[in-house]
Amino acid sequence: MKKLKYIIFLLVVLSAAACKKDQLKDIGEPRKVVNAMKGNWTLNSVIQVDEYAKDKLFPFTAVDLTGLYPYRETKLTLNTTEDNKPATFNISFGNSPKFLKTTQGNWTVDNYDTPQTMTLTNGTTTDQISLGKYGLLDQGELLLSVKKYQVGSDGKKTLVLSNNYYFKKAN
Repeated sequence: MKKLKYIIFLLVVLSAAACKKDQLKDIGEPRKVVNAMKGNWTLNSVIQVDEYAKDKLFPFTAVDLTGLYPYRETKLTLNTTEDNKPATFNISFGNSPKFLKTTQGNWTVDNYDTPQTMTLTNGTTTDQISLGKYGLLDQGELLLSVKKYQVGSDGKKTLVLSNNYYFKKAN
């Protein structure tokens, strides 16, 4: 029995000594999100999500609104400076519902390397839009989400509805 313990101990020590630290592979250049966002975009689809129902795990929490209105007439242009910082924007709704308060001005992001929120500003008018799924940018798509909140009697904001706007790169 003692020999078995020594053999097991020796095997554990030898196996631990045989381990070597693996080199992590380089994952490549950091994604340049703002650079990928610049350009001309056309609204491709609109999906409305009932966030309250989603949190409660109800079925049928999303509905495609694209065919209800001429959303595909919406065109968005995001311009950047020479060093790829957000600059100006222009959005033309055509005959589609106007889901933002402003149609031109300046745009900024909350974090240049990993933006989560884009702010559109024209004078004192401001729209805040959530950005989603950076991987879509690699496929020529941009996801912008306008969130709707309900304020309770205690002053707490609760997310109740999200309108997700999927844009396709026009150029």
